[in-house]
Parts: sequence; C-alpha cells; structure tokens
Amino acid sequence: YASSTERAPKSAGTWSKKLGQYLPATNIDSEPTLVADNEDAKIEDVDEIKEEKSNRLLKINQFLANATLDEKLDETLDIRDIWMQNELPVAYILVWRRAKIARHLIESDVDDKTRVFAYNEYIESILTLDALNCQGRLGVPDIREALLEVGTMFNDFPNDVVQSKASLAYVLEPVHDYLRTKDLANIDRMGDAFEKHSNTVMLDPQSSVRLVTLIADMYARSNYSSAFREPGLRIAQTLLKSTDPTTLDAGQKLKEQMYFGDLELYTLAERIQGGNLEARNQVSKFFEGLASNPDSRIEIYQIAIDVVAQYKKLGLTEDAKVLTNWLNDINEENSVQETRVKVADAVTELRR
Repeated sequence: YASSTERAPKSAGTWSKKLGQYLPATNIDSEPTLVADNEDAKIEDVDEIKEEKSNRLLKINQFLANATLDEKLDETLDIRDIWMQNELPVAYILVWRRAKIARHLIESDVDDKTRVFAYNEYIESILTLDALNCQGRLGVPDIREALLEVGTMFNDFPNDVVQSKASLAYVLEPVHDYLRTKDLANIDRMGDAFEKHSNTVMLDPQSSVRLVTLIADMYARSNYSSAFREPGLRIAQTLLKSTDPTTLDAGQKLKEQMYFGDLELYTLAERIQGGNLEARNQVSKFFEGLASNPDSRIEIYQIAIDVVAQYKKLGLTEDAKVLTNWLNDINEENSVQETRVKVADAVTELRR
C-alpha cells in the first residue's frame, strides 16, 4: 500500500478529527521474559533483545524528536525492506522501531494521507511483532494485547486497506499461537476467525493473498497435516465468492494447495519415468483431487496432460487410456469455458 501511494508532502496538513480518534494505547516497549511455557526460546535471543532495546530506546526517542517527516517515512520503508534479512533478535528490534515511528506519526499533527500511511505501518508492525514473539517464544508482555487492540480499534476505520489488515489480527492470533505451540487445534480456530471476519479481511485483496501465502507455507512446514485441509478449504471457498480477480486467484490457489500441495506436482511426470510406485499412487491421488476440483487453473490441467503423455511415451498404453478417459470426464464438469476447450483439444490429441 505504501509503495503504491504517493509520498506525503513535507509540510503537515490538517488534523482530521475522524482519523485522530484512532490512537493506540497499549505498551509496546516491554522486554522479553522467560516464562514457563517458552522453555524452547533461545536465552541468547532474549538477552540480545533486552540489551538492544535498552541501547536503542534513547536513540529512537532522539530520532523521533529531531528527524524530519521525510526521514521518518524513509526509515519505516527501509525497515520494511530489510527486517526479514536478519536473525530473530535483530528482526524483532527493527520491527519494533518501525512500530515506534509509525505510532509517533499517528500521534503527530500530520495530514490525513500521512496518517493513513502511519496506521498501515503500525498495524503491519504489530502483526509481525506478535508473530516473532510467538515464533521465538520470547514471552514479550503486552504484544498480544497490542494485536487485539489493533483488531478492535480499527474495525470501522474509514480506509479499506487499514480496516482489512486490522481484521487480520483476529485471524492471525490463532496462527501465531500455532507457531508457538504447534497445537493443530489453532488451525480450526483460524478457520473460524476468518469466517467471522472475512467481509472486512477481503476489503483488501492483498490481505487475502498474504493469508493464503501464510497458510500454504504452514501447511508445507507441517508436512501437509490433514488438520489444515478442512479450515483451508473453508477459507478458499469464502475467497472464491469474491468478485475481485486477485482474491479469486488467491482462493483458487489455496484450494489447489489443499488438494495437491503434498504431491510435488511439477515433478510428477518426470518421476513416473523411473517406475516410481509412490509417483504412481500420487497420480491417482492427483486425479482424484482434480475430480473434486474441476475448475482448476489451466496450469494444473497441463500437469495432468503431461502425466498422460508420459505414460504414453513409456508405452503404458492401458494406463494412458484410463487416465485420458478420466481426464475427459473431469473436464466435462469444468465450468471455465476457456480451460475446458483447451483441455478437450488436448484429450483429442492424447487419444490419437
């Protein structure tokens, strides 16, 4: 959002009474503390964050007091680009600095455009701080409270992007708890939270993309636990009710990930060549998933076509015939006309 929006003017504008009502109050300066349920945290990470926060608090306050508006905006954008390149302790400190600058801008007499930018930066920072706090089991007090404050405070904010990202707080709370505990019950909670707040999350298509990317990553890291499928498909079906092309694409990709994520589709045709029994079983599972998801993108159908072609190339004509007929039956249920025509042409070619 920030990088696609023009930079705010150097001079401060009119304080909007409406926007000025949204002033976060939760303490975000508390330090990490080892507690009973975070024995897996690295003590050196906790100690480094404590030391860095102590060293940098005075510096950030001096920066906020003396830097120009442009310097503050530049700093937040720089941190956005670099924090992921660092280990957890430094990443946490950088994102905390980003949140401090954004909150300072929110509380300053700036124009509405800058204020909306600052709200966006603050919300992004708090979502990230809660994730890092849970993932690293750092036990930083108040960060979860800040996350929930974001969700409640901005649920009626007069900007779709800000409102959407703020609503992600409700969906990401159980996700972050999963990162901390690996308790799969939190994945069901994620699905329930999205169902409750989907209308506001979907106000910004990029929020949907962000959520889908995160779910797909967690699904892969869980070794494709079946616990993800039902909540993931629920979220996908809701996204597919949208009229926005980006949101629809995100929903389709999430649905395909739930069906095909564990099959390593892009190497499936190659693995058949070695007579790999597992690959053969995965082909059956792939076609079963495709039958349950006949409106898949053409890229997914192309993999199925390549698989059949590979069977033909290996001289396994009976297998190729069965799969070709199966593919044809699936395609007849395909409601995407353009894809359906292309696949039908491919089926005709495979039958020659």
